[in-house]
Amino acid sequence: MTEEISQVSDFRVGSVLSRSISILFRNLVPFALLSLLVFSPLIAYTALIDLSFSNPNLLETVETWSVVVMAGAVPLSMLLVAALAYGTFQDMRGQRATVGECLVHGLGRVLPVLGVAICAMICVMLGLVLLVIPGLVVATMLWVAIPVAVVEKPGVIESLKRSAELTSGYRWPIFGIMFLMQFLDQASNKLIELLVPDGLSNLNLYFLFVIAIVVLYAALESVVTAVGYHDLRVVKEGVDTDQIASVFD
Repeated sequence: MTEEISQVSDFRVGSVLSRSISILFRNLVPFALLSLLVFSPLIAYTALIDLSFSNPNLLETVETWSVVVMAGAVPLSMLLVAALAYGTFQDMRGQRATVGECLVHGLGRVLPVLGVAICAMICVMLGLVLLVIPGLVVATMLWVAIPVAVVEKPGVIESLKRSAELTSGYRWPIFGIMFLMQFLDQASNKLIELLVPDGLSNLNLYFLFVIAIVVLYAALESVVTAVGYHDLRVVKEGVDTDQIASVFD
């Protein structure tokens, strides 16, 4: 596995996506369980909202927990990104990471990763306020800031700068990956609508499909970013997978 990946000679959209999908399916059970575990508070809250349609007495409970759940959504999603970055690099070096190992490494980096994510989000939003195109450019520049924070641990601002350095010269392919991932997200939503055309009358089935899509998409997005970071470093710096992942040893 490591030998195959170390032969990456260029940063290509198809290569990043196809290998990411392969990594996800090789680790489908632990990665999906991690995603499900991390998003379980949000899933439970969504279920509570669905139940409140038929039981108005639950509305007060929904309102009480809404702020807590929404505030925790971003840190939880960053925990998943950090945990799956570790799991992805372990897979690329021919090893398997357990759910517990991924969580331990994810928890160890969740605060700096959260700081990077918030700063990156602010930068992208400022770019979008100015014009759409600057916002998209900033998004491509900061695409691997979180894997940088997980693997290289340079600090929040330096992670943003390092991402801009690594993505330089490859922002069109990165934009292509971001576009395709967004297209996949929208296509998944349309698929749910086709499978469950009347969601309100089939809430249980609709909810199960939504959980499955959210869990798998979140896992895939985390893997894609980690693989993209790996390929950028291989192509631009000539390092191999073991050198990159040695930070976890």
